Amino acid sequence: MKKIALAAFASLICIQTFAQESTNAEKPAPTQTPQTTPTTAQPTQAAATQALEPLPAATAPSKPLRKREFALTYELVGATTQVEVSSVKSKTTVSQGRIQFLRNTGHFEFGALASFYRTKNEDTSSETTSGNVAVIAHLNIIENRAGNDLVPYLSAGFGNLGMAVSNVDLQGAVFSTGGGLKWYPFSELFAFTAELSFSSGSISGNSVTARIQQAGLMFGWGIWF
Repeated sequence: MKKIALAAFASLICIQTFAQESTNAEKPAPTQTPQTTPTTAQPTQAAATQALEPLPAATAPSKPLRKREFALTYELVGATTQVEVSSVKSKTTVSQGRIQFLRNTGHFEFGALASFYRTKNEDTSSETTSGNVAVIAHLNIIENRAGNDLVPYLSAGFGNLGMAVSNVDLQGAVFSTGGGLKWYPFSELFAFTAELSFSSGSISGNSVTARIQQAGLMFGWGIWF
């Protein structure tokens, strides 16, 4: 009887164990949801560099330089004048002023000038008065336009010279040549001028004919507009 009871008890335990394993196999395995960590967007290196760069400053458009079409100049002239009458030569040193008006086309300028001076010989008490009106032309080696600060040039002129010595009035044609420099310190309209010139001609009057030669150094200033 004991053997029968032990066999029955062992069979019961096997059946119970099998039923429990079947139940566990039918239960679905729990699923795990992956955890995500929030991330913050990081700016790229290029964007960060661009953000640190300063914004370009707003600049006003540059004003164009004004053209040099016309000129009005005033110059002081120191000149040595030699007058020859009937093989008799006399030499005087005079200072005078002259005014010029020019039309500028770039490499060429042309216009007119007028000059006047009066001197007195202290030894003879004779007074000499001279006036000159001429047409002139400049050949600018460098084009005379806004932006060119130094303009060297060659000059030529032809005009009428009148001279009164005591009671003798003389007149005649005079031709002049020279060369000089125009300096525009502000690159635009105002300029300082310097010129070395030589002129010669023949003047006559009251049955007197005189040969005249003059060398002069001029310094002045002018406005081109």
